[in-house]
Amino acid sequence: PLLALVFTLFFIIVSVFSNSDFSFLVPYSYSTLWAILGVYIILFSYLYKRDKLRYITIGFIAINKIELFILVFVFSLVYDIFYKKINIKKYFLCLILPLIALIGFNLGDYISNSLYIKKMLSSKSLYSLYKSMGSVFGIEYFIYNAFYFVIYFVFGYISYLLYKKGCKILSFVPLLSLYIFIYPNVFFHLGFFISLILTLINRKKIKKRDLILLYFAIVLCSKSIFSINPILYSNFGYALMIFYIVRQLYLLFNKRWVLIQFFIFCAVLFSRQIYEYTFWHKVSFKTEIGALWLAKSDYNFLVDIKEYFRKNLKEDEKFIVIPEGQILNLIYKKPWGFLNSTFTPLDFEIFSDKYMVDKLKENKIDYIIFYPRDTLEYGAQGVCYDYGVDFCNFIADNYKRDAVFKNANNEVLIYKINEKK
Repeated sequence: PLLALVFTLFFIIVSVFSNSDFSFLVPYSYSTLWAILGVYIILFSYLYKRDKLRYITIGFIAINKIELFILVFVFSLVYDIFYKKINIKKYFLCLILPLIALIGFNLGDYISNSLYIKKMLSSKSLYSLYKSMGSVFGIEYFIYNAFYFVIYFVFGYISYLLYKKGCKILSFVPLLSLYIFIYPNVFFHLGFFISLILTLINRKKIKKRDLILLYFAIVLCSKSIFSINPILYSNFGYALMIFYIVRQLYLLFNKRWVLIQFFIFCAVLFSRQIYEYTFWHKVSFKTEIGALWLAKSDYNFLVDIKEYFRKNLKEDEKFIVIPEGQILNLIYKKPWGFLNSTFTPLDFEIFSDKYMVDKLKENKIDYIIFYPRDTLEYGAQGVCYDYGVDFCNFIADNYKRDAVFKNANNEVLIYKINEKK
C-alpha cells in the first residue's frame, strides 16, 4: 500500500503537473490522450481479468490512434493464442466502435489521409525529428545509457552497502548527489534501458503480470518516438516504466531501502517541477481564454502583437503565424484554414510550396506573422532560408512589411496583404 501511494504521487508529479505542453492546441494530442487512457484500461483488464472490457477498449483505441491500436491488438492476439483458447466472437467487439466511427466518412477521406501519412513517414524532416529526440534505436543513445547506467549502479551499490551496515542516513547521500548534480534529466533516459537489464537479471523470478506491465509501459512511451523520458506523450508511460523498475528492484534489494530511494527520487523530481513552474515561466499574459505563463521575451512580443491587433485587425480579417504559432489563432479565435499544417519544415516537405501558396490564396489571409522559432530539430535552420523559399517569395510579392518588434536576440515580423488597386 505504501508503494502504491508513493507511485500515485509520482504519477501526479510527472504526468499531471508536467511542464511539457506538446501540441495541445491541435486535436491530434487529445485523441492521443484518449488512446492512452484506453491503453491503461486494457492493462487493467489484463491484471484483473476483464476480457469483455478489453475487446471493447481495443476498438476505442482504434478510433483514436491506429498505431497504438496495432501494438495493443497484436499483443492481445498473441496472448490469446498462447494462454487461452481464442474466442472469435469477442474479437467482433473490437469492431463495434470503429464501425460506428465510419459513419459520415467516405472512401476519398481515407485515400487522401493514407497518402498524407505515407508522405510523412518517408520525409527527411520526420527522420530528423526522430533523431533529434533521442530514439532508443540510435547507437549514441545506447552508449549514453550504458555510461550513465554504470555510474548509477556504482553509486546505488555504495548506497545499499551503507544502508546494510547501519549507516541509513548516510546511505541517502550517493544517489541524492547524483539527482542534484548530474544533468537533471539523465535518469529519465535510463528508464527503458534499466527495465530491460532488470528483466534479464530477474528472468527466473519475474511474473507474467510484470511482463505485461513492462510491455504496456513501452507501448505508452512509444508515442514519444521511443524517447523514454517524461516529456511529450510519454509522460503517461514513463511513470508506469518506473513502477516496473521499482517492482524489479524489490526482488534484488531490501524493500525498505528501495522504497526510501524511490521516495527521494520523487522528492527531487517534484522540486524540479516546482522550480520549472516558478522560475522558467515568469510572466502571466492575460487572454480571453485564460492566462499564459511565458518567458519575458515571449511576453513582450505578445504584448506588442496584441497592441498591433487592437489597432489594425478587423473582425473579418485572418492571420497565420509561421512556424507553429497556432496559439495566437486560438487566443484571437481566428482559424488559419490550413488543414494538417502548422508551417513546419515537415509540412512544406509533405505538401510542397505550391500547395501552401494555393491555400494562402484560397483562405484570403490578411496578415502573416513570422515568429522566431528554431526548427533545427526538423533538419532546417529557418523558414525562407532552407525551406518554404517559394512560399516566402510569394509573400514578398503580395504582402508588405507592416510592423517589426525586436528584442536583444530575435524579432517578430508582421506582413499585411497589399491593398487591391
